[in-house]
Amino acid sequence: DVNATGITRQEALCRVSLDGVPVTAVTLMADIIDNLSSIIIETGGNNATGFYKKYGDGTLEVYGRKPLFLDVTTAYGSLFRTAIATTIPYPTGAVFDLTNCIPVVTVSAKDALIQRYQDSTANDFSIYAIKPTSSLNQSLTFEWMAKGRWKP
Repeated sequence: DVNATGITRQEALCRVSLDGVPVTAVTLMADIIDNLSSIIIETGGNNATGFYKKYGDGTLEVYGRKPLFLDVTTAYGSLFRTAIATTIPYPTGAVFDLTNCIPVVTVSAKDALIQRYQDSTANDFSIYAIKPTSSLNQSLTFEWMAKGRWKP
């Protein structure tokens, strides 16, 4: 109760929840801050290969865009795909390991699909572009994102 006499606990900073006059909850800010570590960005950066964000709880996000012109001409069942896999590097400049990550990749063309060629390594991943029709010098932009850990 707000009108109660005497102090039973004193903290430097608290969040007090009120329902009219009675106090319904007192939460220590230290507890709130501990819960925010997953959304607080400790550091981030970018370079020619993409962007990265390191969160306080050890989560790592990397993402980027890669525009390419590819020949999608190799028969693949009733479809066509690129003859060789396209390797997309993760951003450099930060210490992290994305070996066990599965990147999420989208492609700009409405009639194109992505086939993952190899699992993620610490430095990159590889994909094929697949289309229902053969096309030379096809303009495709790959947008990708992967999550991993930068600290245990």
